[in-house]
Amino acid sequence: MTISLAYDPIDKANAGLLAAFLNQNGFVVKDDGTFEKKGILALVMTSKSQLEKLMKANPWVKDEFSRSSTAGLRVLPLVIYDSSEEKLDDVWTNAEKIYAIMSEEFKPYAYDIHDLKGSLVEFKRVIKDEYEE
Repeated sequence: MTISLAYDPIDKANAGLLAAFLNQNGFVVKDDGTFEKKGILALVMTSKSQLEKLMKANPWVKDEFSRSSTAGLRVLPLVIYDSSEEKLDDVWTNAEKIYAIMSEEFKPYAYDIHDLKGSLVEFKRVIKDEYEE
């Protein structure tokens, strides 16, 4: 299953770091602006993300949400933060603005890039339990 990342350009470094790590650990993650219908659409949110910039950089996201009644659309609200530099609560305050555009059926997941390996165990469980068919 492919995970397609969509993010505000200001978050490119963090999204790229996480994508590279996940690709090295058995996931297929891409951020080339395409989305596979049977994949997962991961909306990346950080303390610096802005909804308008995220949507402008990823116009295909709006198209996917317009088809949200299509069976199988899987959206992963993905909050990326660095616990050595910021508190998750502070990041979440900003991320809530982006999360507000989504159905409440899609639960956000926070990934600590300060502890990539430690966060991987829980990430695998979430993907398996919530997103695999």
